[in-house]
Amino acid sequence: MGLADRQMTRKIVVANSKGGCGKTTIAVHAAAWFASQNHKVALVDYDVQHSALDWLKSRPAELQQIDGYEPGRAIEESGYDALIYDLPAGFDSNELIPLIHGADCLIIPVLPSAIDVKAVVRFLLQLQKSGVLENFDGRVGVVANRVRMQAKFYKYLTAFMERTPFPTVTTLRDTQSYVSAMAEGKTLFDLPQSRVKQDLDAWYALMHWICEKQARAA
Repeated sequence: MGLADRQMTRKIVVANSKGGCGKTTIAVHAAAWFASQNHKVALVDYDVQHSALDWLKSRPAELQQIDGYEPGRAIEESGYDALIYDLPAGFDSNELIPLIHGADCLIIPVLPSAIDVKAVVRFLLQLQKSGVLENFDGRVGVVANRVRMQAKFYKYLTAFMERTPFPTVTTLRDTQSYVSAMAEGKTLFDLPQSRVKQDLDAWYALMHWICEKQARAA
């Protein structure tokens, strides 16, 4: 995959009111991919547990640099090629308005379970009811996360994906590769490609979608 266009700063927000759906996994992988393309990247962690910042602290020094921020620390957005916002569970939809202002995309991860699907439906209804998306000129995409195609609960996710007005951008498998990589401050992009090729293809689909809008506008 070639270098992403640098003419404008990309701003990506990862959100879902449901905890444990993989927001941090998606945020750190997006940050690592942009960094691997020699972009200056800021990872903004709004979660009180600071999982993304903890991951960043354990990131090996020889890997590409990513700057970490938490709420309250001023950030000059124009100084970065890519800004990744990792939002916490239970985030109020009205609080989302200033954060998605000027964002290229809002990514909503969802797990293949009845509880998670119901939660994300409530989240989307809340967004619509609050009017958050009315003036949002970016794109909204769903990421199916920790998927086992043969699992019986996958049917809940497929039913949701068929009905939601937003596209399912990619489907990420449930694999222990994430656990081992992130424990060392790494992502799948930092592992031997022969070991994670199938999973990287799914991530490249997501990164292509993230970059697509500005690539057309350039």
